[in-house]
This record gives sequence, structure tokens and C-alpha cells, in this order.
Amino acid sequence: MLRQRYARFRAWQRHPYIFQIKDPSLHRCANCGHQFRGNYCPCCSQKAGVGRVTWAALKQNIMMVWGMESRSLPYSLVQLLGRPGYFIRDYISGRRQVCFPPVKMLVIVGILVTLLEHLIVPQTAEVNMEATADTLKAAHIDFLTSTLVWLSNHREWSTLIYGCFMIFPTWLMFRKAPAYPYHTMPEGFFVQVLICTIIVIVEPFDEWRVVYPFMAIYYVITYHQLFGYGWWTTIWRLVVTALLMLVSFVLLMLLIGVAIGIVLVITGQVTPPDASLMVPK
Repeated sequence: MLRQRYARFRAWQRHPYIFQIKDPSLHRCANCGHQFRGNYCPCCSQKAGVGRVTWAALKQNIMMVWGMESRSLPYSLVQLLGRPGYFIRDYISGRRQVCFPPVKMLVIVGILVTLLEHLIVPQTAEVNMEATADTLKAAHIDFLTSTLVWLSNHREWSTLIYGCFMIFPTWLMFRKAPAYPYHTMPEGFFVQVLICTIIVIVEPFDEWRVVYPFMAIYYVITYHQLFGYGWWTTIWRLVVTALLMLVSFVLLMLLIGVAIGIVLVITGQVTPPDASLMVPK
């Protein structure tokens, strides 16, 4: 019984879509007047059956703001949870209609998660941020440390920043993958956006210590399904990818910190240390 259910789940992961014409009769487009059969007008792309504004149309337009229309935000999130790598491969290979717009999806999810966090703990986060800011000012912590603190206090958006640093290492380590070879850097951007969308949802559960294990498992499953390597090959390539991401992020932060220090010295806001004081007696 369990084996049959798992087999059906695996079949759904690979082929979940059922495309069919809802009404095969002849339609006249209310926008351009073209006659057609199908769900959408081939001339202007307007949906079939559009007529006068009704209460149903009003409800649909309101729901569309939050991504609740056909191929909706919840639909895409379910796909990202149940078949992440296959779903991402569908999108970057050209099946755009099966996915809610990724960047819009990340923004909406980030806004909703931020609102929920403020509703649940509206004061704790603000107090922590103020205390952190005071500590930074008093201790004069360097640019890299203060940046890391800011990223930890803004996890909803820092997730995407970290994901952007995964684009080039992913391209470098998985560019010859058997299932999807020679993916491009723009495709890598959308890969990270879709992955980050799910991670942002899990971020509020960080107090339960589930975020980092979930991220590791989710990345392995996603990359395994997306690129088609075996499990162990996917894991070691992903470990190297994460190390390259970490090194590139730290180097960039150090370079930015050095550049800011040079600018402050040139503008006179910071006085460089006296070289004579550094000579041992």
C-alpha cells in the first residue's frame, strides 16, 4: 500500500500537469472580436468567457492581487514543496504558465511573513534591533560584523542575498549536469529565487532550530531533481558550492569594508593610526 502511494507520488512529481480545454465551443473575444476555440484568444491573449463585470469577477480581481488566481501562489508553493527540482526545471526550460511569477511570489511571501512576525512578536524584534544597534555603536564593530548582524535581523530579504551568491558557484559546479546541462546565469537567478521563497516561509520557525537542517535537505533534494546527479554526487557538489558561496561573500564584504575605510580616511572622518606608535620600543 505504501509502495503504491509512493509510486503515485513519484509519478505526480514527474508529470503533475493536466491541460484541457474547459469549453470547446466557439468564442468571440470581448477585447478584439476574434473568434476562437480554447481557453484564451490567440490574438490578444484575453481569457475566454470574459463579459460584464460580476461579483465573481470582482472577487477574482481582488484575489489576483495576492496571487490566488489560476496557477496561483498556493499552487506554486505546493509544487515547490512537493517537487521542487522538477518544478524549477519546468519553469526555466520554458513552462512559464505552470508557475506564479517567481519574483512577485517572493515579494508577496516576504511581505506576508514579515507581517505575521510583527503580529506575533511586534515588540521583541524591535527591541532586539535597537539593542543590537546600540551595541554596534558602543563597541565600534567593523563593517563585516555589522553587515552580518543586519542580515540576521532581516532574514526575509537576506535569504535572497545569500541565494544570489549561490548563482555562480551553482553554474560552475552543475553546468554539465545530466538532466539540465549548461544552464545560464539568468536561469540560476530564478532557481535561487524559487528556492528562497520556501526558505523565507520556514524562517519564522528558526527558534525551533529547524531552518538550517531544512535548508540543507531542501537544497539537496532540489538540486538532485533539477540537475539529475546521484545523491552523493549532488551532496559533495553542493558542499563545494556552499563553500565557494561563503568565500565569495566574505571576500566581497571585506573589500567593501576596506573601500569604506579608505573613503573615510580620505574624507577626514577617520584619522589613520600614527605609524610611530606602532614601532616597538
